[in-house]
Amino acid sequence: MMIEELYPAAISWEGKTAWKRCDSAIAGRTSWPESSQAACTAMFLCINEAPLSDPQKQRLSRLIRDTSSCPEP
Repeated sequence: MMIEELYPAAISWEGKTAWKRCDSAIAGRTSWPESSQAACTAMFLCINEAPLSDPQKQRLSRLIRDTSSCPEP
């Protein structure tokens, strides 16, 4: 668990704790999945599962709009 806190990039977007990677991905410290479809899925996971601040929600909404084939949040 401590490794996930220190190295969020080690968290798989496919795993049960993927929501823990949302903070770092929104901030640009780790990457979203490569394909736009997988990135969109991960971004909506963040909307639904991660505890986000209002600024994070706004940034994530912009990221979703900028991702091709991703529906509006």
